[in-house]
Formats: sequence, C-alpha cells, structure tokens
Amino acid sequence: MIDRVETQWCVDCGARFTEEEVAEATCCPRCRSNGVPCSAAQDLRVEVNWHELRILAIWAENWARRIEHEPANIRAPGTVQAIARRLEGQHPSLTRLTLSGELADLPKALADAGISTGPVHSTIEPPPTVRDFGPGAVGHVA
Repeated sequence: MIDRVETQWCVDCGARFTEEEVAEATCCPRCRSNGVPCSAAQDLRVEVNWHELRILAIWAENWARRIEHEPANIRAPGTVQAIARRLEGQHPSLTRLTLSGELADLPKALADAGISTGPVHSTIEPPPTVRDFGPGAVGHVA
C-alpha cells in the first residue's frame, strides 16, 4: 500500500492535499480560500506558554479586524480564527486564545460559576464562523 503524501494544506480550513490534488488549483479545493497554503514540510512542534500564545492570537485578531475592510483582507478574521481553533483543539480545557472567543464563552462560564446575568454586551464582534475540513498540522508532525 502506498502512503498518501500530502504536500500542502489550507491555512483557512485545514484540509490537506497531495501535489496531484492541487496541481491545477487556483484556490483551496475544499473551502475556495485563495490564501497562500501551508507547506506540509514545515509542520512542526513549538513549545510556548498558553499566555504567550493568547497574546499573539489577540493581537492577530485585533489586526485582522482592522484590515478586513480592504478587499484583499476580507478573510483575515476567519483565517486567524481557524488557526486559533486548531490550536485550542489541542488543549480544550484552557481559555480560548482570542478575545472574541473568550467573550463568546463568558455567559456559560458565568452560569457555571453560579453567577446570574443578563446578556453580555461588548463592542468586540463575535468570532467569525470558520469551515473546518481538516487538521492542518495537528497530528502530522513527526
């Protein structure tokens, strides 16, 4: 049996592809993202503190929201959210990496703590919906 040799994957949806599957592609075959794909050869493990990662994700989310109104950057918030979700999935018991994700979880966290509140209002937009078709690098690092 020949192993499937995936050479790249979509930064937005995480779907992984062989060279043959993307030979004629002008965008991701799964989610149609036209962003630059990730090279599977660069999948790696990184040691980092979750707080450090939250700082990076919150800054990235903030920047993505600032530039999303430019046509070339309209997908930026979704891209940041997709990356954050793949990272969060590796440690689901930890706080969400993005501020919008943390705020989205706030009503449940307050209820779980026995704190009764009305709706939580914020000027921070809720996290964008992202399509998840694959694991990205998760589970593919030797």
